[in-house]
Amino acid sequence: MLYDIRLKLRYDYDAAAGGGRHQVRVLPPTVAGVQRVIAASLSFAPAPSERSDFSDFFGNNVTSIAFRDVHDALDIRMSARVAVSRPEPGLDVSPDIRRLREELDAVRSLSPDTPHHFLAASDHAGIDAAITAYARSSAGNSAVSTAMD
Repeated sequence: MLYDIRLKLRYDYDAAAGGGRHQVRVLPPTVAGVQRVIAASLSFAPAPSERSDFSDFFGNNVTSIAFRDVHDALDIRMSARVAVSRPEPGLDVSPDIRRLREELDAVRSLSPDTPHHFLAASDHAGIDAAITAYARSSAGNSAVSTAMD
């Protein structure tokens, strides 16, 4: 199935910015066996003084931009055509919630797909008490406390 995706973001600053640097992560990735990006474009207004594109540690498409001139707004536009194939559902080999902590402790890698990168709070996303409470109530209080504490 083909998807045409469009994204428009606009930032209006309270006061004019004399310059700035941004890292923009809005382009969809190609994921083997799941989705393929056929075409994608990313534009900015005003046009940045510098631009570089790269993939970060986790494989996200990143566009780094810098501005030297004064500007009071930033428009970001992304468009992409993505072919998505839905793989057949596979066997769920997820561990029982009671064995989750054990399985996580056995992982000895820090590669991008390792779960250790996502277990703790970060500067950008803290641990949310309401989500933790929901998980405990959904899986059974004793089961989740063993895996999540």
